[in-house]
Amino acid sequence: MLPLFLYVDPHWLTTSRGATVTAYLALFTVYLAYRRFGHGLRHTPASTATTLTLAEPAVAAVLGVTVPGERLPAASWCGPAVLAVGLMLLTVPVEAGERSH
Repeated sequence: MLPLFLYVDPHWLTTSRGATVTAYLALFTVYLAYRRFGHGLRHTPASTATTLTLAEPAVAAVLGVTVPGERLPAASWCGPAVLAVGLMLLTVPVEAGERSH
């Protein structure tokens, strides 16, 4: 963020609204989010954490469409669809004889 201050007037930080927005973003979207993420990583198996991390961009896209009403072109839905198919394939149990060594 520091290079941004070379191009933007930081005066908005001195207003009560600017300070409130800055505090909210620092506390909720950075500090608490990463604390919860770190806690989850410590208490989750690596394979599960990796799978959930792969699903995060798709969840973000769906939330962007449903909550603020963003619109995605049809081609943009191909990524989450392929990801969903891949995640479903990961959940299919593999028979012991089918594993390749």
